Amino acid sequence: MEQAEPDLLSLREIVSRGGLRSSGMKATERRTPEKIAIGHRLEAALAAAQISRKEICEKLGISQNKWSQWATGVNMPSMDDAIRVCEELGITLYWIFRGDARDVAHGLASKLLKLVS
Repeated sequence: MEQAEPDLLSLREIVSRGGLRSSGMKATERRTPEKIAIGHRLEAALAAAQISRKEICEKLGISQNKWSQWATGVNMPSMDDAIRVCEELGITLYWIFRGDARDVAHGLASKLLKLVS
């Protein structure tokens, strides 16, 4: 007996609605070392820029809960959000996603590297 193929359109709809991502997993189960590292770098950028979470959230138009999820590695910022963070804090996508501070202004880069080491 042939096994029926899954309905791909239905799977795409589920994924687009976030159904597979929110499969009942607890927040701590979604954390990965990569997400945690990104969160540490975002928090270091805030500290280096001497901006509070409240201030950055207001500037970005996001909730403090959303930032907290990024900072703790529960979620990662979207590319659009990450670009806006870079513009506000004077950092680069390379810093957020890879920890590479080469293209960050020297004074800020040295602060960032001290904060994450």
